[in-house]
Amino acid sequence: MYMKKLNLFFAVLVFSVLSSGQNVKTTVWVSPTGIDSETSVGTQNEPFATLGRALQYVRQLRQEKSSEELGEVHVVLRGGVYRIDETIMLGADDSGTLTSPTIIEAAEGETPIISGGMRVDGWQESGSVAGLPEVAKGQVWKASTPIVDGKQVEFRQMWINGVKMR
Repeated sequence: MYMKKLNLFFAVLVFSVLSSGQNVKTTVWVSPTGIDSETSVGTQNEPFATLGRALQYVRQLRQEKSSEELGEVHVVLRGGVYRIDETIMLGADDSGTLTSPTIIEAAEGETPIISGGMRVDGWQESGSVAGLPEVAKGQVWKASTPIVDGKQVEFRQMWINGVKMR
């Protein structure tokens, strides 16, 4: 009888140790329709608008709370396009800790797209272009590339309606 009680005690102790802190989870939500304000807290109903702001908030949380209080930190991106115009920098501290990792993930069933691409507007038919085959007439369009810091943006890829052009 004594051994059964001792085994039960150890089973409960091991279960308690293994499960302690396992349910702690911090979730920070991001959506293309969210808001990046100093008072935002990235909830599911009031998400941040950018991954950069969400990461800034997670860094702030890590300064204010312990790993045990935070648990796993999930930055959840809702579906949609996130246009970025500067590099998102992640350092070693952004990884979190062994017991409190930072996990950046898509919301279940959704597809977020982080794009550094720039939109090109002002397309117009180019009219007659010398040297083109007959089949190409009326199929050639032109637009000016965007200007950033006084220079035209150089590009290596072009996508139209989600299809990469060749």
